[in-house]
Amino acid sequence: MRLSMIARDGTRAAPAVRGHPRTRYSESVPSDAGALLPYLHAVVARRHLTPEESLAAMRVILCGDATAAQIAAFLTALHMKGETASELAGFARAMREAALPVPFETPPGEVLLDTCGTGATDSTPSTSRPPWLSW
Repeated sequence: MRLSMIARDGTRAAPAVRGHPRTRYSESVPSDAGALLPYLHAVVARRHLTPEESLAAMRVILCGDATAAQIAAFLTALHMKGETASELAGFARAMREAALPVPFETPPGEVLLDTCGTGATDSTPSTSRPPWLSW
């Protein structure tokens, strides 16, 4: 599983390639197909990950160093064990580190409003849009 990212210059960056000049991934992340296995084994054993371990596990996933099967097994075991706040904090920290800022300018006196929805259909309401904006 690979993630696509938008590069700083607005073009589509290479999909989560370690060391790619337009990504924030560092060379310190191991290039090893088994890099997720220690974290997978820990959650299968129902051991909570430390924030540092969950940060490292998410870095492995985001860098593309884990197979789809490993990611599925890791997430399933994590859910069965029950996620902790510190694990989620580590995952979020890794995702924030990997995220690239989207440059924008708001004209003076203007307000920026994010109107991105969740893909709601006629039969399923959008959970990200307030009811007063529904149409």
